[in-house]
Amino acid sequence: GFDLIPGFRVITIYAHLSHIEKFIKPGYNISRGELIGKSGNTGMRESTVGSKAGSHLHWEMILQGDKKEVYLGKDVPHEKLYKMLSDIFEDS
Repeated sequence: GFDLIPGFRVITIYAHLSHIEKFIKPGYNISRGELIGKSGNTGMRESTVGSKAGSHLHWEMILQGDKKEVYLGKDVPHEKLYKMLSDIFEDS
């Protein structure tokens, strides 16, 4: 999307899901609380042996702007990152 953070194209990645809802397509706007998929463990040893252990969500937000790419949260301590994400995504 282009409207979340002015001046940047925002890309989000949801990795390691075991299932993604069929209606989810590139550009789809997700609403708070909407089910988009189920946690999984793709790419991990456990998934190759059929176990569900280690299921998790790997979420990334990438900001693309004039010849630069910023990975939100890179080198930011957990407490500061949590506050930053809360400020961006929680309703006031």
